Amino acid sequence: MRTFRAVDSMGNLGICALKYGPPNYGKTHGANTLAGKTRFINFESKDPRNVIGGNPNITVYDDFSGFDEIMDTMNGWIEEARKGSVDYNNLFLDGTSFQMSKFKMDFEDSHWFKKLEKDKKKPFLFDRFGLGDDALQGWGALASAMKRVCDMANKFSKFGINVIMTAWEQENPKYSGIGGEIIDYGPAFQGREFPGLLAGYFDLIGRVVIGPKFSDSGVERPTISFVQDSEFGRYLCRATGKLTPHGARVPLDWSQIFDFLRG
Repeated sequence: MRTFRAVDSMGNLGICALKYGPPNYGKTHGANTLAGKTRFINFESKDPRNVIGGNPNITVYDDFSGFDEIMDTMNGWIEEARKGSVDYNNLFLDGTSFQMSKFKMDFEDSHWFKKLEKDKKKPFLFDRFGLGDDALQGWGALASAMKRVCDMANKFSKFGINVIMTAWEQENPKYSGIGGEIIDYGPAFQGREFPGLLAGYFDLIGRVVIGPKFSDSGVERPTISFVQDSEFGRYLCRATGKLTPHGARVPLDWSQIFDFLRG
């Protein structure tokens, strides 16, 4: 069991945040607003460097072979943090909705090969894209995989590393908001069990409500909301500390957000 001494302010504690929103709303590009060095885990198939550009402070880690490699990599980094040999300030996990869909494909393939071995003949094609008799077990395993990824990511914040995870937006999700309220928008995560636990992993949950605006004078940053704003409907969000009364509409600038919380 670990023991932590109480502190009077946020100090050097890391902050664990989840942000979600529609495509092209600046979620990935937001990594460029982080102060210091960032380890960027790319879960999507497309190359994020086309979005974040050639930022020398961001190192991209890509093309994980599956759940085990993701967990082994992050666990190795946690061991580095325990030893105090950390040379970065932020961990950015981009595309968790996409990664969840890849986990589901892994479970579908597992079901396919299990049925192939059991029946001794090639199953029908639709068996390839479902969980069949393994559905209950498969959905439970999918939720467990995502919980383990989030739990591992959250550990970095205990060592002073800021953690940001991104997800797509889903309209009218099957799960409820924090406290059981009905929501119109939430992160695009499958199932009910895992989304219902998000508040236990993240200090901040923000919805990008306005994308970047382009004009002759430059680019205006996206707007993220950590507190419900009635103009944008009902959506999953969570604020903490000083951000609670002020977090309905803030620029998507992580350095400013973290400085405000710690100030």
